[in-house]
Amino acid sequence: MNRRCILLISSSVAQLQNTGNLVLLTDDSNSVIWQSFDYPTDSLLPGVKLTYSKNSNDNKTVINSWKSSTDPSTGRFRMASLPRDLLEFFIVEGDKPYWRSGPWNGYLFLGIPVFKSETVSGFNIDDHNDMLEVSYELANQSVFKWYKLTYDGRWTQNLWNNSRNDWAISWQSIASDCDVYGNCGKFAVCNPRKKPICECLKGFNPENIDEWRNGNWTNGCVRRTDLQCRVPGNKEDKFLQLKQIKVPDYAHWIQANEDNCQTKCLENCSCLAYSYYDGVGCMLWNVNLIDLQQFFVDGADVFIRLANSELPGEPVADG
Repeated sequence: MNRRCILLISSSVAQLQNTGNLVLLTDDSNSVIWQSFDYPTDSLLPGVKLTYSKNSNDNKTVINSWKSSTDPSTGRFRMASLPRDLLEFFIVEGDKPYWRSGPWNGYLFLGIPVFKSETVSGFNIDDHNDMLEVSYELANQSVFKWYKLTYDGRWTQNLWNNSRNDWAISWQSIASDCDVYGNCGKFAVCNPRKKPICECLKGFNPENIDEWRNGNWTNGCVRRTDLQCRVPGNKEDKFLQLKQIKVPDYAHWIQANEDNCQTKCLENCSCLAYSYYDGVGCMLWNVNLIDLQQFFVDGADVFIRLANSELPGEPVADG
């Protein structure tokens, strides 16, 4: 016996809402069948909610760039959350980080200090058991802003300009070479106001001096003097304070207050640096310090562990 499959399609209506959300509605009950806010591509508009599992070790793509300024197919860059102790977002090219937001402290990302000048950054991150929900709302309803991941890997904040009747970029993630992830290599800090922009941390020298002098900083720096780490008969290590710094990648969070964060680091022979920031707490680093940048607005105090002999007469935090 022949069987015939009959598909009944109810009438529907497409509607572009004032929020920028394109929705498909049933014409009888106005129930949402589909909406573009559930499938963001290269943009984050107010009202969009991005939900993903926080327990997976896989990196989670949040936003994808276009292939070019005119080609909306998937491009080289994506906004993703990588496996880290603390929540932060990365722009990734292939499998390599290209830019990093810095850890989230509850109302802003530590690697975007300009957001502190706003009353609220507009971002909200809700923790629902094993799921994270990221959303963005306008802090000031009279000023319309939205975010876009451009085809060349820049995360841009776009602001409506009433006088020009057009959009203008009010902030972008890559403002200088110092914003490119790990541009100066390990144990070096990037300062956009200096030439050259890369400088080894105190107590460190370039790993390859010829490459360093030629502006190739990818190999970074190496320690001059081994840490003592409470070896009997030796003086303890000390900490050099760096102010207004973008904290390095791979922060390890521990339960500790501001007073004993340093002690926790000093007691761990693998600990190379520490920092305490309100809303985040105590951060330790047990791996090569990478992606440090000198900020001039906000930033964190980062304390670098050095052998006592590297700091004679220096104003340091005693071990």
